[in-house]
Amino acid sequence: FRADGEPYVNGSPSYMAPESLHSSPIDARADIFSLGVVSYELLTQRRPFESDSIISTGMQICSVGGGRRVTFTPAFRSY
Repeated sequence: FRADGEPYVNGSPSYMAPESLHSSPIDARADIFSLGVVSYELLTQRRPFESDSIISTGMQICSVGGGRRVTFTPAFRSY
């Protein structure tokens, strides 16, 4: 929030993870999300979330990402 109490977004909303748009605590996974967006854009020449306004772009990111955190534990087999 700014000094006058108004919300403030720091960053480009097209590359922000859902938790950062929700003003939730963020960690390294937000950087991985942004890296995924940049990688997608490099490979396809377009952004994965496109809209006419910043607000609707943020809504798209939040509805697809949903703020859900997935834990991945690889299973290794010994040979």
